[in-house]
Amino acid sequence: CEEFRPVATRGSILYFLIAEMSSINVMYQTSLAQFIEVFEKSMVEAEQNKIPAKRIANVIEELSWKT
Repeated sequence: CEEFRPVATRGSILYFLIAEMSSINVMYQTSLAQFIEVFEKSMVEAEQNKIPAKRIANVIEELSWKT
């Protein structure tokens, strides 16, 4: 499943960006568990595609814009 590494990378970047936002204001605090829910939801809601590259792009788009 090395094909999905870009999805994991995007998820990691987004999580740490969100985590850093708490240094600006405590209202931005989030837990890893909360982020995992968002990440998993983006995997479910992203448009399905039989071509892995397109599926990966759909998941990244869903994760990036729904986060």
